[in-house]
Amino acid sequence: MVWDHFLARHWQQFHPHSLNEFINTARTEVEPYQHNMPEAYLLMMNRMWQQNWLLQYQYPKTLETALVRMASRRPRLHQLALTPAVLMANYDQLEQQFFLIYPQVETAAKSYQPSPSPHVRR
Repeated sequence: MVWDHFLARHWQQFHPHSLNEFINTARTEVEPYQHNMPEAYLLMMNRMWQQNWLLQYQYPKTLETALVRMASRRPRLHQLALTPAVLMANYDQLEQQFFLIYPQVETAAKSYQPSPSPHVRR
């Protein structure tokens, strides 16, 4: 989630379109394929689009809110509530690591070639 935050915060350095334009395009492309998804997923996605989660990720306060909410919904994840303090204490170092790691992620994504499915005949 912290990598999503840094990507949203520094979006213009990595993409020619605004984050808002990207989100609108992504929604247009994703929504037609959601008709067979479980109801819980559809409810979550509806909230994500309505509350503009992807755009909100650029704000550190959003990280804190999301992590605390996740911890409160899932007892096994209660330790997530402690994460915001750790993230903020190490924010600058994490941001530096993001700038080292993200270009590698982009390169790997661009060069990725999925293996052919064993069920697909050529």
